[in-house]
Amino acid sequence: MGNAIAYLGKDTLRVPRGQTLGEDFTAELVQPFRRRGRTVTTDNFFTTLPLALSLADDGMYLCGTIRQKPYIPKELSESAFPVKDSVAVFNYEHNLTLQCQQVSVTKKVMLLNSLHHDPSEIERRKTIIQMFYNVAKGGVDTFDQMCSTSNCAHKTRR
Repeated sequence: MGNAIAYLGKDTLRVPRGQTLGEDFTAELVQPFRRRGRTVTTDNFFTTLPLALSLADDGMYLCGTIRQKPYIPKELSESAFPVKDSVAVFNYEHNLTLQCQQVSVTKKVMLLNSLHHDPSEIERRKTIIQMFYNVAKGGVDTFDQMCSTSNCAHKTRR
């Protein structure tokens, strides 16, 4: 059972006020799977705190990379720590874990997870959260690849 939405351009979309385009698409796509305990893996375009909370209300989990947002602690994103090290923050109110890993000297990757909350290392500095995302992100990478190769905006000579 699957679900799809055709993106017909910016003018045709009616995104609810206070919601991002990524949140709206994700909420619409997972509608048939509500209350089934599924885990949704998202890219940083789609992942937000309100999306994680609404999926939790629907009995679903979220695991995805997240961009710097106003509700993410600045101490986490601005602090410098050694390359390959990571810091995890648990939010007791919403039952969410935010993990930040220093990938290189200038780049950090943040993961928001509502399923796994144990930041212990498994294999060579990878946590359970990172391992789960790496296994599940194959679909996200395939989606990104399909979007980049099948663009209808190319002009033809016909």
